[in-house]
Amino acid sequence: MHMLSIIIKTEGSIQSFGNSYKRALTLLCLFTLIFTYTMAQNITVKGKVVSDKSEPVIGATIAVEGNSTGTVTDLDGNYVLANVSPNATLVFSYVGMTTQKIAVKKRSTINVVMKDNAVLLNETVVIGYGSIKKSDLTGAVSIVKPADFKNRSVTSIGDALQGEAAGVTVRSGGLLGDLPSIQIRGTGNLTNTDPLYVIDGVPTDNNIGFNVNDIESIQVLKDASSAAIYGSRAANGVIIITTKKGQQGKPRVEYSTQISIQNMKKLDLINGDQWRSMMTQVYQNGIDKGSTTESIPEFWKNNTNWQDEFLKTGVQQEHNLAISGGGQGSRFRVSFGYLNNPGYTIARDMHRFTTSITSEFHFGIFKVGESIQLSKINLHYHDFGPDSTNGLDQVLGLIPVIPVKDDVYGKNGWGYGNRQYAYTNAYNVVAQSDDNNNYEKVEDIYMRASSYAEATIFPWLTYKLNLGSTLYDSDLHGWDSGTAYAYGFTDTSSSASASASRTWNYLIENTLSFNKKFGEHNIMGVVGMSYQDTPTRSLGSGTQDLIETAGGYYLKNVSNGKTLSSATGANSESRLISYFGRINYNYADRYLFQATVRHDGTSRFAKGNQWGTFPSVSFGWHISNEPFYKIKWMNSLKFRINYGQLGSQNVGDYDYQSLIYSYAGYAFNGGTTLSNGQAIVNVANSNITWEKKKTLNIGLDMNFFNNRLQSSIEYYDSKSQHVLYAQSILKTVGSVADPVVNSASISNKGVEFTATWRDKISKDWSYNVSLNLSHNDNKLTGLGYGATSYDSGTTLSKVGHPIGLFYLVKTDGLYQTDEEAKKDGLINNATAGDIKYIDANGDGTISQSDRQLLTNKSPWPKLEASLNIVANYKNWSAQIFGFGQFFKWVYNGVRATTDVLSSQTQIRKAYYNHIWSETNKSNNVWYPRTAWGYTYNDIFYSDRWLERGDFFKFSTIALSYNYRAKGVLAHVFESARISLTMQNMLCLTSYTGYDPDFSAGMFTPGNSSAVGTPRSFIFGLNVNF
Repeated sequence: MHMLSIIIKTEGSIQSFGNSYKRALTLLCLFTLIFTYTMAQNITVKGKVVSDKSEPVIGATIAVEGNSTGTVTDLDGNYVLANVSPNATLVFSYVGMTTQKIAVKKRSTINVVMKDNAVLLNETVVIGYGSIKKSDLTGAVSIVKPADFKNRSVTSIGDALQGEAAGVTVRSGGLLGDLPSIQIRGTGNLTNTDPLYVIDGVPTDNNIGFNVNDIESIQVLKDASSAAIYGSRAANGVIIITTKKGQQGKPRVEYSTQISIQNMKKLDLINGDQWRSMMTQVYQNGIDKGSTTESIPEFWKNNTNWQDEFLKTGVQQEHNLAISGGGQGSRFRVSFGYLNNPGYTIARDMHRFTTSITSEFHFGIFKVGESIQLSKINLHYHDFGPDSTNGLDQVLGLIPVIPVKDDVYGKNGWGYGNRQYAYTNAYNVVAQSDDNNNYEKVEDIYMRASSYAEATIFPWLTYKLNLGSTLYDSDLHGWDSGTAYAYGFTDTSSSASASASRTWNYLIENTLSFNKKFGEHNIMGVVGMSYQDTPTRSLGSGTQDLIETAGGYYLKNVSNGKTLSSATGANSESRLISYFGRINYNYADRYLFQATVRHDGTSRFAKGNQWGTFPSVSFGWHISNEPFYKIKWMNSLKFRINYGQLGSQNVGDYDYQSLIYSYAGYAFNGGTTLSNGQAIVNVANSNITWEKKKTLNIGLDMNFFNNRLQSSIEYYDSKSQHVLYAQSILKTVGSVADPVVNSASISNKGVEFTATWRDKISKDWSYNVSLNLSHNDNKLTGLGYGATSYDSGTTLSKVGHPIGLFYLVKTDGLYQTDEEAKKDGLINNATAGDIKYIDANGDGTISQSDRQLLTNKSPWPKLEASLNIVANYKNWSAQIFGFGQFFKWVYNGVRATTDVLSSQTQIRKAYYNHIWSETNKSNNVWYPRTAWGYTYNDIFYSDRWLERGDFFKFSTIALSYNYRAKGVLAHVFESARISLTMQNMLCLTSYTGYDPDFSAGMFTPGNSSAVGTPRSFIFGLNVNF
């Protein structure tokens, strides 16, 4: 019975399975029939894509909207796309052209004419008191946008510009809180090469404290045609910054953050054991040579890595929040920023707070608005010694056998060596940083504000009133315990100092702008006047012998000093009034003309010299818009030429007058009692006047292959005349400053090339590659009053040559035998392994008189380059960006410290491994044999310290992902962007110092020191709500 039941149930299951199988098979057949029918209904679409000039568009993407089906056009612009629904919509896209969506509507042939992207070609460029289409420019202007530096950790405008614009040289400051130096098209004067900054219409001399997250665009005006509207302040170029504004629509909230892990490169130095071995031999060499009578010290057996003690890994945090929006006739944006950097060295940190407010309102023919930026920077750092610039220079002087802490021979438990076991003149940086009575605090406050009112009198005529103001407050407080944690230095009394300065800048401007078109004639221009008043106030005081508490801390107020050591104060004021005008003429989009003039009057010169006029004229020709132009593969060709004169007033507010200063310490009438007195501190020169810079610029703009390749080339020739220079005078005149005179002249000539290739491989893939190249030849053409050169020790600025060429004693290898050294006879006690110098003046000795001008080893690079590669796939984006300088030489101040074995310092491992010996002979002047007490191998004014400074730095290697919120998340946020960036991680160079990208003095451009740019690993997040 049970068996039968099982059989019956089994048969039922089989029957049920069979019925299910039949139903499934029926559905499958039905689906196949439907699919086959549907496919049979799809069609193949083909056609040709051409430009509005009837040229084939090669590589245009044709995609079916809503799915991944797509193709690209061939070399003739033809395409074929199969299995297209007759009701589908095709999307035609190409880089540089306007995307088109076309419904198929059962057509099998669809030909498309694509037009140039008007947004790309008609990009607006701000040129000062107005704007113009980029295609109508006749001057040299570089444009930088936030998208160009969005992946980098950028804390200043210099960081944003680095490598982004041809002809713009940006050199890193090195220290946390230092601003990079910016130089446009070479050195054009001898006092100040900083460009003029114009932030939302307000001119200012600095960009300190500015939050780059508030930037909408940066325009760099490089020639007279574009910069002459700013007249006497534009000789070094102009950087125009436009901040972000709100847009009409619902309020938008944007939050962004960057977390940067930063550290510095470390040099490969020897350890304590290697140092003891090497210095023992150095002392023995000195004893054998007779250059020392000291016995070999009993060196300590410590192994201190002073770089590890000083350098650290810092984590920088930056947070930005912006709220923007607008309605009918109004818009606004408010942002807040906070940056916290604990530093990548001990005892140096920075905090920055920023706020930006912009708004704009329309009332019929009227428009009013304002822009306000506020920032506060707090910088704290310790003093690492009286001659230290950054602490790293002290680290290179500290030797590895000296312990950080030493309760026996040290001071307050800190080590710094002694004569018996090892000593150095460098300060113990850890001890200095731990001394809470020894540090400085800087607090800077910046405010930039502008408000404007516009009235559109006629559709073609607009009046604008612009009121601006900037404020720079700087407070510095310093405390010094007087304790010297260094061998050979005695303690001094404790001291405190305080200083404060405030600089205001008030601006009033009135302009009248017009823009009128008559058939094929278009005329636009601006006339106006500007008034600026810049008062400055400063004061300072210092005291000594601070009151000490029971806990060992000093009361950190200047008023708590027992002795007043100094008290100073100063007030100054300068004014500038200007009248200016510019007119632009465009005929039939073929012929372009621009004329500009500015008439400036300044209070910095005496009457009769206060006014200067600065004109420019330019011409442009759209060759590709001519009827005869038939070059199909070159879409656009424009020729530009301009000539103009710019000016500069790089002097103090009262340099044309004699100044009197109060001094203490004069004995009158033969007495012995010292009394306060007054003295003239400078020689008056009422003849000083404007520096003038005359510039010729010739440019060619070219677009190729349906605007996929955009390029330009520039040639410029500028001559600076009446350059202000401090001429030396006889000291019999007295202890006064050298008078400033208009006596020098400088020339700069150069070539710039930029190119960008944009392409779209498929619907999902696109990429662009940008290249910037520039070359500048600088020459000092005169100093005046019979002067032919200026000596800076290791460099010489000589008429007829570039500024700051190396001026050093040449070397000619190493002596290989004692007999060779003795026969030469130039240096007493020279032996095999010592440096062989060239006796240039033939007097039989080696001294600074044997220095020679090294014209073939220039500190100025012959080529500067940058490369930017961006690849996009769907929502992913990758970027590689780098910049470099080539064919230049550097005086390595780091080697001049570590490779000097006539004193006790750190030693590079390369020197340790290659130093000359009887078993390791070479002719390389980098690695001479050395002996204690023998200094001739270490003279600082020799070319031993020169080396190639070429480099290419991969500044940015980044990967990012853009996500647009969907579903439930769309109710939380709109979009997000996540990025990971490696910054300054790789530098291709043979330079042996910290960083070949460094700032230097005006007359010593190739002299490097112990500074460097940190390497960073950055996580970034941007969220839009």
